[in-house]
Amino acid sequence: MCFEERGRKRNGWLLALAGSLLIWICPGCDRGPVEFSSNDVYSLVLAKETGLSSEPSEAMGLATADVLELVEDLFGTPDQPEWPDRLVADQRLSGLLDWSQVSRAAGPVYSDKQGLQFGLYREHCNACHGVNGDGRGPVAALQNPYPRDYRAGIFKFQSTSRGMAPRRQDLLRTIRHGLPGTAMPSFQLLDEADCLALVDYVIYLSIRGEVERRLLAFTAREMDYGNNVGSGSHGDRWLRPMERAQEEELAAEQLEMIDAQMIPVLERWAASLTDELPGEPLVVDSIPASTPELIAAGKQLFHGALANCYSCHGDGGDGVTALPLDFDDWTKEWTTRMGLDPRDKEALADFFAVGALRPKGLPARALTRGVFRGGDSPSELYLRLLNGIPGTPMPAINLVEEAGPSGLTRLQVWSLVHYVRSLSQQETQVTATLQASPAMQGEEG
Repeated sequence: MCFEERGRKRNGWLLALAGSLLIWICPGCDRGPVEFSSNDVYSLVLAKETGLSSEPSEAMGLATADVLELVEDLFGTPDQPEWPDRLVADQRLSGLLDWSQVSRAAGPVYSDKQGLQFGLYREHCNACHGVNGDGRGPVAALQNPYPRDYRAGIFKFQSTSRGMAPRRQDLLRTIRHGLPGTAMPSFQLLDEADCLALVDYVIYLSIRGEVERRLLAFTAREMDYGNNVGSGSHGDRWLRPMERAQEEELAAEQLEMIDAQMIPVLERWAASLTDELPGEPLVVDSIPASTPELIAAGKQLFHGALANCYSCHGDGGDGVTALPLDFDDWTKEWTTRMGLDPRDKEALADFFAVGALRPKGLPARALTRGVFRGGDSPSELYLRLLNGIPGTPMPAINLVEEAGPSGLTRLQVWSLVHYVRSLSQQETQVTATLQASPAMQGEEG
């Protein structure tokens, strides 16, 4: 039995097991009532950072509950998503999402008399990404890497510059094609309209999650919850201003504070979704043909100090290096950036108690395998090099007009693309040779 056939059988067994577990763990993921839960891991990060964790235990708990209630006032519930009322008049911000699509993707799973499907997110995404979009659905712990947490607004594979939100077509591509080498499947068989509805709902979850994070950070750092514990006054300055404020002046002040956290998130998404991007647009020029000379130039850059690709991906591009195992930014936020070792279970016990998943290392891609999660076409790899991979140690390239020590030219980036693609082609040739050998052909399994 060849290695490929063994792999197919193993993957089939794992998929069957995952399917069985999904039925067992989540037989009624679409059954209500369903509510958003608070971002407790990030709340604990803020509590430890600001010292609220050493205050009476209810201090950050009250702040977190207040913010969750406020975010529900702004963005609704999983069954009834909403948009902040006072933004409706702002066409640029109110038009970010197609609310007929968001509403169709939200809520429980059912179909109408015309056969139109509703509850698309819970049907196709909830088991892995969770109701909150936090990447902690019922089967998330079984996966490596874990499903994406949308709430920080960071997506790995996008055509926009690092720090920008992705475009709709970036998210659509991931949904349509999946991410090879991960549990994220392809939804090629799903109707285009259904995929677009899921894109809008993922954007909604991300905006909601980003606003929640900013409000949590503002509340922990600026609001005096620690001194208000037990006084009953913790909500007087902050929460539900439309309902609790007794004076118009106080209400206006609170709305201004809320907008200061919310509007930057919406404007960031508006720039990408309406193509109002700052600086030079990231376009893929005509692709130069792959030649031995261009591949040789890419090899030199790969192993040189300027691009320095080999230090992470290994001399042979196989991902084997002496560097210690790294982690993604979602994990670093509550481990290394807090001065905690991701391998120290005892030190991380508080975070596990509020739902954090066990840290899993982030090895550099073995380029020789030819498995590129964001796509393996020359244009996709070009953008990957240009933008880096947000949320990971993979940096963006500094694009320059003339070759020099400060960055790479477009042609140099293309030379790296063709060299990287040649590595996987070499591996394919070696594998084909091994499979054709008498020893491999005679192997029984």
